[in-house]
Amino acid sequence: MAQKFSLKEQGKTFKFERDENGFIWLLKDDNSPKVNIGEIQVSKLSNEEEMKEVARKMLYVMNII
Repeated sequence: MAQKFSLKEQGKTFKFERDENGFIWLLKDDNSPKVNIGEIQVSKLSNEEEMKEVARKMLYVMNII
């Protein structure tokens, strides 16, 4: 089952989801598809802080933050 979490960066809140396969996805809004920047290594993280760090790196690589 997917695990949803949010991350606040630069005054904005970003929503993410770790799917049942371990991939982390950025949820833009309810009408947009989920975004994953080509993560090829499955996240085996269960600690939310570690997942937030991966999410933060995704936002950086995507030039969002």
